Amino acid sequence: MDDGGDATLLLHKGYEMECGSGWVHTPSDSHEEQVIKNLLIKCATERAGWFTRTVKEWKGVSEETTTGVHRLYQMLEAGTLLVPAINVNDSVTKSNLTTCMDVVNLWPTGSSARLAS
Repeated sequence: MDDGGDATLLLHKGYEMECGSGWVHTPSDSHEEQVIKNLLIKCATERAGWFTRTVKEWKGVSEETTTGVHRLYQMLEAGTLLVPAINVNDSVTKSNLTTCMDVVNLWPTGSSARLAS
């Protein structure tokens, strides 16, 4: 997934929901958060198990926005980041494509994901 901060959030929260998290039924801090929760509840009704199946095939994500990168770092620190991630915002690839191989060393060691910058 490329530059998919919101999609990354949806996949993580949908997967957590299918694993038993009750987050979708908690009070929301904003209208946007409630929209996400409503969408997840709708998906669970119409496509049960979709998030779990999708996460099994998910290879990684790149993120460019500051907010999205911050969220990825939070998930990494909490141990909940499900896939390898590239922080394009702070990466040399953002301004110099000839050095894009500098960020290739991002794949997880063992079962933990890493966030490359």
